[in-house]
Amino acid sequence: MLQIKDLTITHRKDLRIILEKFNMVLNAGDKAVIIGEEGNGKSTLMKWIYDPELAEEYTECEGERIITGEVMGYLPQELPEADKAKTLYEYFSESSFFFDKNPKELSEMAIEFSVPKDFFYSDQNMGSLSGGEKVKAQLMRILMDNPTVLLLDEPSNDIDISTLELLEKVINEWKQIVLFISHDEVLIENTANVIIHLEQIIRKTKSRYTIVRDNYKNYIERRARDYERQEQQALNDRREKKIRDEKYKKY
Repeated sequence: MLQIKDLTITHRKDLRIILEKFNMVLNAGDKAVIIGEEGNGKSTLMKWIYDPELAEEYTECEGERIITGEVMGYLPQELPEADKAKTLYEYFSESSFFFDKNPKELSEMAIEFSVPKDFFYSDQNMGSLSGGEKVKAQLMRILMDNPTVLLLDEPSNDIDISTLELLEKVINEWKQIVLFISHDEVLIENTANVIIHLEQIIRKTKSRYTIVRDNYKNYIERRARDYERQEQQALNDRREKKIRDEKYKKY
């Protein structure tokens, strides 16, 4: 189980509240996507869940994070600069369990991820890989460490169709917890069963979040219907106000 209690994140620079009193519980089988506009705190929230110190470099965070018994696997939005200069072999060697894998296991993983069988021992630099190859390398290293929670920050950015299909397969076949950020509506529709929507409302002065256990299509359609009802109610209110104002003028 992954649980967040009353998390409030405040940006140090402008004291803007990015997230306020955020509560969430995820269990095995949950494939949760975080959606929202840029700057609404999606990556900051994911960093805090993985390692609070990563978010606290530029924010103040108050809240409780309960991850008892869970092992986190984190794929950042950008490959860290320190990793770009490493060869593939150096990168995989840093996995806690790389040297526990026998050749058969590595071969099977290479086939599953559609990479050459000697991919793990290559002297090619991580930074020179294509977008799809970087995501594959990072995912394989994460999976080597036997995580129970996958945290994926915009893994669908800058990847080819085959890697996107692989990513979809990994998420759908994962039996435990997946929490990912994406703007790819097809990926979201095909995988997510929990929607976490982060928003900044009232001219971006207030944080709001919505969590629903449903697929993306249903959530968007229901949200559109709710918006239409609100618009109609606002129109009716304006019409009634106009009638009242005209009555007052007559008096």
